[in-house]
Amino acid sequence: MEIKFSDIGEGVAEGEIVRWLVREGELVKEDQPLVEIMTDKVNVEIPSPTSGHIVKIIAQENTRVFVGETLVEIAELSTRQDSVSPKPVLPNSEIEPSQILASPSARRLARDLRVDLAKVHGTGPGGRVRDDDVSSMHRLLAIPDKMEERIPLKGIRREIAERMTNSTMKTASVTIVEEVEMGQVLKQRETLKESFDQRGRKLTPLTFIIGAVVKALKLFPYLNAELDETSGDILLKRYYNIGMATATEKGLLVPIIKGAENMGPEELSQKIEEQATKAREGTLQLDDVSDGTFSVTNIGAIGGLISTPIINHPQVAILAVNKIESRPISRHDTISIAKMSYLSLTFDHRVLDGDMAARFLQEIKRTLEQPSLIFA
Repeated sequence: MEIKFSDIGEGVAEGEIVRWLVREGELVKEDQPLVEIMTDKVNVEIPSPTSGHIVKIIAQENTRVFVGETLVEIAELSTRQDSVSPKPVLPNSEIEPSQILASPSARRLARDLRVDLAKVHGTGPGGRVRDDDVSSMHRLLAIPDKMEERIPLKGIRREIAERMTNSTMKTASVTIVEEVEMGQVLKQRETLKESFDQRGRKLTPLTFIIGAVVKALKLFPYLNAELDETSGDILLKRYYNIGMATATEKGLLVPIIKGAENMGPEELSQKIEEQATKAREGTLQLDDVSDGTFSVTNIGAIGGLISTPIINHPQVAILAVNKIESRPISRHDTISIAKMSYLSLTFDHRVLDGDMAARFLQEIKRTLEQPSLIFA
C-alpha cells in the first residue's frame, strides 16, 4: 500500500521531509505518526492509515515532496498477522558496511577518504549512499582544518528565503519611517503590570502596538487588504488577523492573532503569549499561521534603530517596531529626554500610495502617544 502526501488545505502544495519517525521493517499501528513534514506554513505529522510493516521509505529526509507523491510503502497486516512481531531494525551505527545500501564507487570513495559509511545519510533511491553523500560528509569532517563550514539551505530557513524572495518579486515595496514617543505606553504598562502579574499574565508593549494598529486599520482599510493578481481586484478585509513575527531556534515564524479587533488588553496579551510560546515550542497548527491580514515585527526587543521589513505576501503592509531608547527631543523650544522609537512601515505601492501610508503611520503614532485611547 502506497501512502501519499495528501492535501492538507490552505493552499499547501509541497513540503520538505524533516524526519522519519519509523524505519523500514518496523511494525506500525493505524494512526501512528510516520513522518514529519514542513510546509511553508507549519510542520505536520502524517499518520499511518493502516497497521502493517514499513516496506520501503520512498521520500528521503531533507527532500521536497509535492501533494500526491508517494512517501512510503506499507504491507498491510491481516488479522492473523497483527500479532506477529516485526523484524528488528538496527541503527546505522550497528550495521556492517557490507549491509549498507551504497554504490560501488561510493564505497571506494569512503575507503579512500576514511569516511564511515554508517554515518553517511544516503540521498539516492531508497536511501542509497552516493558519491556526493560521501564527499559531503568528508567536507564536514574536514571543517576544523579548512576553517569554513558549508550549511545546506533547508528546512524553515529555505522556506523563509523563498517567501522573502517571492515577496520582493511580487510587490512594489516602499518603506517609510516615523518617530514616536513611547513614554506613555511604558507608563500605562507599569500601571497595569501589577494586576496582570497577579493573574499570571505578561503585559508587553506589543499589546498596545497591536491594539493601535487595529484602530488605524479600521480607518485605513487599504492597509488591511490583498491584491487578487488573477482578477486585478483589491480585497479589503473587514476582519483583523494580525501576524506577529516571532524568532525561534528554527527561524522566523508568524503566528496569527485572529479577531484582534474584539480583544481587550488582557485577552490580547494572553493570546500574544500563547502564540509566541507555540511558535518557540514548535506546536503551531495550520490554523495558527493562516489567514493573516497585516503583520507586526517587534525588532526593538532585540535592538536595531531603523529597519526595512519585508511584506508577508499576499498581505500589502508590515509594521516594524524598532528599539525604544532615551533620546533628546525638542518641544516648544525646550529640550527634554523622552523614550523614543522609530516605526518602519513597508507597503505595496501597487495597492496604496505614500500619502495614505503616511497618514496610517501618523494615526498609529497619535494613538501610541495617547494609549488610553487604544482600548477605549
